[in-house]
Amino acid sequence: MIYVLVAVPAIAMFSFRASALLLACLVLADLYWKARNKVKIRLSGRWVVALLGLVAFGLVSGLVSISPMETVSRIAKFAGFVFCLGSLFSDGPSLLRQSYAAVSPDRSLALAASASLILSIFVVAGHAITEGALLGAVGLADYADPELVRAATNPGSTVLAVFCPILLVMIGRQFGLLAGLFGYILVAICLIFFTASQAALVGLIAGTVAAALVVLFERKAVLAVGWSAASTVLCLPVMRFFHDTPLASFRDFLAQNGIDVPRATLHRTYIYDYVIARIAENPLLGWGLGTSRFLPGGRDAIPDPRLSGSEYLPLHPHNSILEIWVETGFVGATVVALLTLWGSFWLSRQAIDKVELAALMFAVSAYLGVGFFAYSAWSSWWIATGILFIVTCAFLIRQGSASKS
Repeated sequence: MIYVLVAVPAIAMFSFRASALLLACLVLADLYWKARNKVKIRLSGRWVVALLGLVAFGLVSGLVSISPMETVSRIAKFAGFVFCLGSLFSDGPSLLRQSYAAVSPDRSLALAASASLILSIFVVAGHAITEGALLGAVGLADYADPELVRAATNPGSTVLAVFCPILLVMIGRQFGLLAGLFGYILVAICLIFFTASQAALVGLIAGTVAAALVVLFERKAVLAVGWSAASTVLCLPVMRFFHDTPLASFRDFLAQNGIDVPRATLHRTYIYDYVIARIAENPLLGWGLGTSRFLPGGRDAIPDPRLSGSEYLPLHPHNSILEIWVETGFVGATVVALLTLWGSFWLSRQAIDKVELAALMFAVSAYLGVGFFAYSAWSSWWIATGILFIVTCAFLIRQGSASKS
């Protein structure tokens, strides 16, 4: 099973939505194994509390929602993901635990990790060098818009940014620290020069900074990163207090100095201003879970000739923090901030060495960085990628802890 998880970045290059299917297959295989071996699913108290809390919050959010059916749909989907995670890590024997115990950090695992990284880098770089012909040849970049062709590897690049430190640790365990560092350099070159994904760059930078802090300050850095992430979640909309449209000054600066930025970047400044304004209207409980696309005025055209035909909110805020705030308000943002803090405290107590801890912090920071500032908080494929990432990290922690005992 772990070999399949190692291949996630390479699979994402060809179909990033495959992560949801891969997670479903993983859960079904685990449930089948338990049924065949007559193992009862015993969810521990924390998973029961999580499910009940989610349902309770969903009921409250549904009462204030501007689209109650959409809120119910999102709660049901999210409850399904919580069940998947709880089932995989349920008490007692499981296919996942058996897989962890059966696989040792040997050369074959390191070679599998190397192959996944090399294939991912080859696809990203090859797609860029051939101007889309690589994936276009297999029908995976068949778009009329050249920008969409160039962006075909963007989601896969973000998955690579998240998974690369975990794979590099597997490689480094067998081939030495220099091999791991060389792999990081190749990934960095790939994401900096050959991808059009700004989100992947955010993940790479956030992960690199977090890993460097762990190397310098060890476990204290984990808590510092956790507090910083939680503070960002709680405080990001505060910029509304300084200006009704906080990013207007940034746009004015660009216009006055004749600075051109990508259309997507400029568009997001308007999206963020619009969403922050909606947050101010319902700051406590938000507009209801899953209601971003139904917010009043979201379909209005942006009065900027550089964004002809663009709407204020065509789909979602492209910023998970603002999406959580606008849909669930201060209450939802507080829950996310507390979960982020709990995760940092838990990670800081794991019995792994500094290099492995740095890799985990790289991966976690990359996932949060990409998720917070690029994707929807409720994107099925990104949530599924996160669960697959957690399962892979659990294997790394287990193997690291076992080597210390």
